[in-house]
Amino acid sequence: MIIHNKEWLNNLKLQEQFEDDHDAGCLTDNELKNLKAKYFSRLTSYGILMRVGLFVLTLIIVAFSTGMISLVLAESHLIENFMWPLILGIGNYFILEKWVKDNYHYGSGVDNALIITTAGFLIGGFGWMMDTIDNSQSHFISISLFTLAVSVYLSLRFADLLMSALSCLSLLAFIFFAWQYLGGFGMATLPFVLMLVSGGIYYFSKRLIKHPKAYYYDHCLHVLQILSLLTLYLSGNYYVVNELSNELHNTPGAPLPFGFIFWIITILLPLGYIAWGIKTRNMIMLRVGLLLVAGAVYTFRTYYHVLPIEVALSIGGAVMLLISYAVIKYLKTPKQGFTTAPLKRSSVLDHLNIESIIIGETFSNTGAAPTNPGSRFGGGSAGGGGSSAGY
Repeated sequence: MIIHNKEWLNNLKLQEQFEDDHDAGCLTDNELKNLKAKYFSRLTSYGILMRVGLFVLTLIIVAFSTGMISLVLAESHLIENFMWPLILGIGNYFILEKWVKDNYHYGSGVDNALIITTAGFLIGGFGWMMDTIDNSQSHFISISLFTLAVSVYLSLRFADLLMSALSCLSLLAFIFFAWQYLGGFGMATLPFVLMLVSGGIYYFSKRLIKHPKAYYYDHCLHVLQILSLLTLYLSGNYYVVNELSNELHNTPGAPLPFGFIFWIITILLPLGYIAWGIKTRNMIMLRVGLLLVAGAVYTFRTYYHVLPIEVALSIGGAVMLLISYAVIKYLKTPKQGFTTAPLKRSSVLDHLNIESIIIGETFSNTGAAPTNPGSRFGGGSAGGGGSSAGY
């Protein structure tokens, strides 16, 4: 399903690990050069600044080219029909396929921009069509379902992070619009259903990341985990539920029924994330929990003004500094898998013995690249082989 060469993807992940080991002082410059020469990958990627530049440039090129074509065809009135953005989306997709296949781009910025514009044209054209056929609220269900189909396909085909996030959001949007049609029961249970779906997304993405077929989608699954944890909290956050309830029922300022349940979720869920993240050494859950503590404080501050904002910020900052200092002092000696010292990524040596590869390269000039190393690596990007094939 994935468009990229799988052997090159394997080698690219190995190169990322070799660079991490080099930065940590485990590999010399010459060893790094030799290893990258052997585990060669033609997939093209760049640093973050280059990616952003190419991304913006590609968006400008797509905008100018589609605008020029639209002006040329303006007299035919084709552009006044919902079929026009659908045609542009299909054409954009074929360009995307050919560009990635011919130039081996993998998260270079160019392919990311083409993926976004393809999805934008297709979803926009479908939304225009549904608005023409049926302008009732029910067409939002069809649009969210179509968005889910497009984003899932592009995620599987190109392992794109943004499309993975869009898949999660479009699924929740579909549940949101469809569940409302159950009437009063649907409106009353909607927050809990969204929380249940978000929890299910997190659970299955956590399980799926261990599956061999998901090896090339580990970054996408990490995005799903982060986003599902956020939506799980937001679905039960008092402020979000209260404001959305008032908006849907057109009752501004009305108290939220059983509001204490959502206050409990608002305050305790971030703390639960932090506690479980520490217990299971899950950095994603730990960091999301720390982020959502700010959301809980903001929600409480919105409804209860205990102290002036300047005093509250000063006290909060002082407390955070004291806690940070205490944690740093405590973790000078690593405890329970946590430390303040900079470490290599924790999942690097789960299944792959890097030392054996280095020793083999030191004493042998032969060997083949592994077709499926079975190791799962974290974030980062690298491109190109770096050396000639004469090693």
